[in-house]
Amino acid sequence: MMVQSNRSSTKVRRFLRLLEGRERILVLTHDNPDPDAIASSLGIERLVKARLRGKVDLAYGGIVGRAENNAMFQVLRVDAVPLSLLDLDMYQAFVLVDTQPGFGNNSLSGSHRPLCVIDHHPLRPETRKAAFYDVRPTFGATATIVDEYLVAAGVEVDSRVATALFYGIKSETQDLGREATSHEARAYADLFPRADKRIVAQIERAPIPREYFTMMEQALRGTQVFGNVAVTQLSKVDNPDMIAEFADFISRLDTIDWSLCMGRFNKDVFLSLRTVEPTADAGLVMKRLVSGIGTGGGHETMAGGRIRDAATNGRTGRIERTVRRRFLEAIGVRARGEDLIVHDSDDVDHGDVDKHQNGARKHR
Repeated sequence: MMVQSNRSSTKVRRFLRLLEGRERILVLTHDNPDPDAIASSLGIERLVKARLRGKVDLAYGGIVGRAENNAMFQVLRVDAVPLSLLDLDMYQAFVLVDTQPGFGNNSLSGSHRPLCVIDHHPLRPETRKAAFYDVRPTFGATATIVDEYLVAAGVEVDSRVATALFYGIKSETQDLGREATSHEARAYADLFPRADKRIVAQIERAPIPREYFTMMEQALRGTQVFGNVAVTQLSKVDNPDMIAEFADFISRLDTIDWSLCMGRFNKDVFLSLRTVEPTADAGLVMKRLVSGIGTGGGHETMAGGRIRDAATNGRTGRIERTVRRRFLEAIGVRARGEDLIVHDSDDVDHGDVDKHQNGARKHR
């Protein structure tokens, strides 16, 4: 069994005291929840049900679009509903997980304030107004914090919750290879024997609809390379998860250190930023990109942003050009852009194959 931190022991006692006596509690993730958010909400649900008598509901804003995320909902039987279907006035407490007030990526309205906030992103000023908050930006996943709560409270979890927490940490840290700490390593090792590996495989290899490949083509043809920077404009997408997925995908290009992907969903423009620079701060760069026009933030190597109502009054193109200009200025890139995909096969120099094999991005 994993040894929990003293901080988690203190925090979970205060968390449970604050929720004691609340008849109905809503646990809310960020919009378009990813595995870390889904796992964290399931862990909090298990904790509250095991230690308190109140009824717990799970909710999210946006949609569950990415194939892996949808598969996680299905195979782990996640009983969460869209926030728009709920009457929020019937709840005595709101718990935000993997998100914070003022971040712009959750759908909790200003008239309903969170009582508790648990997250691993940089602390937002609005979060300090919550009666309880546990924000640990040095952690690699919110699911790690929740797992420590469960251990500290002496709550056993079944294979379903263990699998969710394990996959949440695995996905968020890319198998402990991205922004993982010793806390993630301990939780990962502790959860591994109890996680259902067949379910993990089902989630990771979820079926992909044909439309996905159309979007893949759109992403590749919509990518321009500026020296060591790639900018992808996806135009309209059928779910915002694709924007983060393609930012991850393009960031694997061997000559690229930074990848920015932009896409439109409904009336909003979503941004996703990735970097392989070991000393970078993608979250700080993202804040510069959306300054005065949207919200955003993140960690050292990954960040996200959202510009609401960007599609109204023909503003989308102008906003996307502004974001691209700010991005190139923030990174200090002045190289001329060129298409990632060479459209005329006759122009391809097949000798570049050897150059590619010998010129892969150096290890960092």
